[in-house]
Amino acid sequence: FEQFCINFTNEKLQQHFNQ
Repeated sequence: FEQFCINFTNEKLQQHFNQ
């Protein structure tokens, strides 16, 4: 579960910084 949360947060952060 922790790994899933980290992965999800990572993708969201990447999308936010990519814009």
